Amino acid sequence: MPTPFPGMDPYLEQPA
Repeated sequence: MPTPFPGMDPYLEQPA
């Protein structure tokens, strides 16, 4: 599931 913010990496936005 990608982030709602384009240009940002989903794995960086997701909690560990």
